[in-house]
Parts: sequence; structure tokens; C-alpha cells
Amino acid sequence: MSRCAKCGAEVEVGQRFCGTCGAATSPMDAMPGMLPYFPPENTILGDSQSLAGFWRRVASFLIDTLILIVIIQLPFNAFHNYRLSGIAVTIASFFYWSLMLTYANGQTLGMRATQVRTVNATDRGPVLMAQAGARTGLFCVLMLLTNFVHVIIYKNPTLAEKASENHQLSVLFFYSLPRIIDLAWPIWDKKKQTLHDKFGRTIVIKQTKVLI
Repeated sequence: MSRCAKCGAEVEVGQRFCGTCGAATSPMDAMPGMLPYFPPENTILGDSQSLAGFWRRVASFLIDTLILIVIIQLPFNAFHNYRLSGIAVTIASFFYWSLMLTYANGQTLGMRATQVRTVNATDRGPVLMAQAGARTGLFCVLMLLTNFVHVIIYKNPTLAEKASENHQLSVLFFYSLPRIIDLAWPIWDKKKQTLHDKFGRTIVIKQTKVLI
């Protein structure tokens, strides 16, 4: 003679269920409990939001730069107004990046093409106008600085300097150095941020849709 583990009533040997409470007396007849659910590893809800890699960001930047060159710089250059061309591109860059990051889901056209998005570094929420302005503002300051270096230092090169390959390379180097440092910063940065990302408190993430 044994007793029911649930209510304590006596049950006969070989009796499968308690006559008092109906509980199973044998573990084989007990109802299994609810098992925890673990989704398959390849199933992710929503977006996969890992940090965007360096080369993907470079591709995005080159696409956006090409757009600005075609729309803004080439028309100015057609009239040989090269100095005004650089200023116009800088101003256009500020409004283009600031407005797109604020009102276009954190994406410029280049970012859409490369499937990356700029978000708030704190909570990965939308980028605020103040953040977009600060982020783009620093980058445009670097653009103006490099233009200033190019115009002031190499304003009137001699004919020998113009013909010198070393001079041309030095012009290119000094013209691009501030922006190169800024754009190369994600290579060694843990959050893969540029300097203007850090200033605007933003990060750039990959946005890849996956099936559920």
C-alpha cells in the first residue's frame, strides 16, 4: 500500500491514478510540464543591428560624396570658380547630412545603398537634429580646414612646383589629412566611430533584414 504524493490518500499497488484527487501515481502517466522555448539560432526578430564595418562606411561616404560632386561641384567648376565650389560643397554637405540623418531614418542615399544607418549611441534611437548638426558640423569644419590649408599654403605654386610630382602629392596629402584621420578612426575604435560620430554621440549600424 502506498500513498498519493499529491493528497496523501492510500492507493493500491498497480493503481495508476489516485481515486481521491485523480493525480497520476506513476511518473510515466504524469503530464509533462511546459518546456522552455528556444528559437532557432538563425531566426531573429526584426533587424540585425551590429556595428557597420569600416569599408561599408567608406563605400557609403564615397557614394554621398559623388552625389555632391555631380550636383554641386561640377557646375561651379564648369565656370572655373574653384574656390566658391569648395565652399558650396561644404555648405551643401552640412544641410544634406544633417537633414537626411534627422528626417530620413538616419540614412543618407549612400547609407541606404550600403544598408547602414546612423543612430543615437546611447539607446540606438533616432538621431536628433542637434546631434546631426554637431556630427555634420565637425566634419564640415574639417573640410573647411583642409580647403584653407590648400588655398593658403599652395595658393601660388611656381611653375617648377606645378610640374613636380612630389609637390602634387604633398598638396593631396595636406589637403586630405584631417579628413583621413577622421574617417580612419573606426579602424581602431571599439565602437567603430569616427571623430565626428563621437562629437555627435552617434554610431553607425548595419541594417540587414532577416526572415523570421
